[in-house]
Amino acid sequence: MTMTLHAVQREDFDKDSMIKAVVYGPKTPSQPIAIDRKELETLLKQAGESTVITLTGLEKSIDVLIHDVTPRQFVGGVHHVDFYAFAAGKDVTAHVTLEFIGEAPVEDAGGTVNKVMYQIEVTGKPTDLPEKISVDVSVLKVAGDQIHVGDLKMPKGVTIENPADDVIAVAEGERAEEPETEAMPDVAAGSADAETKAE
Repeated sequence: MTMTLHAVQREDFDKDSMIKAVVYGPKTPSQPIAIDRKELETLLKQAGESTVITLTGLEKSIDVLIHDVTPRQFVGGVHHVDFYAFAAGKDVTAHVTLEFIGEAPVEDAGGTVNKVMYQIEVTGKPTDLPEKISVDVSVLKVAGDQIHVGDLKMPKGVTIENPADDVIAVAEGERAEEPETEAMPDVAAGSADAETKAE
């Protein structure tokens, strides 16, 4: 899916309503730009690093990926964004969010699912990169069952950079309640009492 975002030259920057950004790439010289704050923050709720975004409003439209987002300290929101203008036909590497789906049978038995990873790194043509990758936890039936990176299914032409044996999620059994510890008599105090009585 391709999304659109309107950009302006940095000299037209309005600090009250816009966010500073920069766009660069192998065939695109670094160019400072500005983006409408509300438009960008709305887009970021739907887009990730693997989402192709078309920047309009400049001398020519540019297809980019979000490379880095710097948050505003203390007040929240976005302070600055880096856009990577990829070369047509070339592979790129990006992080893709893992989306956990299904119900794990181990949870019906009182166990839990420990989610270890929430994103992976993939490489492929920008238009082939998935926005999210589904992880079906219904295969986690008993304690000890695991889902590994190698279990994920990728679109044609997309490869995973993480090691295949990296654990994404693991089923854990029901935690046993810790037995109550009985209070031990204070030996030192008892000895002191005995000495007092002896006196």
